[in-house]
Amino acid sequence: MLVVDANEVSSYVESDRRRPSPVLHNAVHNLLAGLKNREDLQIEILYGRRRPEEGEDRWDGNLHFVPVAYDNCPLPGMGGPFFGRALALLRYLRRTRPVQIHAQGTERESGFVAALSRVPSILTLHGNLTEIATSMKARPFSYLGLASRLEKFALSRVSGVHCISRHTQKSVSKRARKTWIIPNAVSPEFFKVINKPSGRPYVVCMSVVSEWKNTILLVRAGDRLHAEFPDCEIHFFGDCNEGHPYGQAFIESLKSRPWCVFHGKSTLETILASLRVATCAVLPSLQENFGLALAEAMAAGVACIGSDAGGIPDVVRHGTTGLLFTSNDEEELSERLLEIHRDPERSAILAAAGREDALRRFTVEAVAAAHAEMYHELASMP
Repeated sequence: MLVVDANEVSSYVESDRRRPSPVLHNAVHNLLAGLKNREDLQIEILYGRRRPEEGEDRWDGNLHFVPVAYDNCPLPGMGGPFFGRALALLRYLRRTRPVQIHAQGTERESGFVAALSRVPSILTLHGNLTEIATSMKARPFSYLGLASRLEKFALSRVSGVHCISRHTQKSVSKRARKTWIIPNAVSPEFFKVINKPSGRPYVVCMSVVSEWKNTILLVRAGDRLHAEFPDCEIHFFGDCNEGHPYGQAFIESLKSRPWCVFHGKSTLETILASLRVATCAVLPSLQENFGLALAEAMAAGVACIGSDAGGIPDVVRHGTTGLLFTSNDEEELSERLLEIHRDPERSAILAAAGREDALRRFTVEAVAAAHAEMYHELASMP
């Protein structure tokens, strides 16, 4: 399995020098937790590492973590480390000749390497960078512009694409040779939460602050909630680039709204504590391949509100396991917030149904079993 170590490459996954590499996106970490005790699989976890440290090459159950040393190529900017890691990983794969490859994401080199490996391969599309680049009108030589080109290159050359939602499948169907739909897994810690709302509206939003996450929409939509429930609080957990115009606008929007609280990057313990008293969780994204934050809130027994963008309707079923609103519609999001808090009994019904659905679809065991079936199917393909 090809992964990217956040201690080596800082992107939307936060690096953490206190943890042994590789530090992974939550969805990948949760998947490995489900796979590590399966007797029918043996998996090497490969990642580029400029200077591997003692003890990084290790076993955990049936998982063998292998840091692959590399040198930067003589190219400017991100190109040097990107192609350095890619070439080192390709050399390792051609030397060891694995039965198949599972590449995690197109944000960095994993998908690119799988596409060039000449080995049966699966690519998981975590962030649909082509869609994000289009919606953000990314410049051709910006990170998103270049990443979207590499994503298109990889999609048409791997054996199949693991899609985390029906939306993902639809978006890649013209390029992919074969697709599987398997949702992301949720950490068992979220299922342990016992939600007991405090009585006042306590809204949580767990995502980075960015244009495509549309964070400011929730800030503005919360004005009507505050007008009707003056003791309400809206809590934001996630990174914010305060040097970016959108990050600056977000911070500025909070100054006149003391009921909106920005926590920044937060520990899992802090987020779990917030979910224990939350009355609802909101994800107002303009583009979303899945919506892991909502799946986590569902697992914790918290009522959810999501936009109808991308794969979110695959996570939240409107009127059954949560509520949806038309993407970027501030008025409709305001109505959904009021709907949840005016009728606590209905909110509790939605929360209970969401948790039951999460137990059925998003546990590490269920998702790992579906991945094992996918691997065996690829192995049997001609």
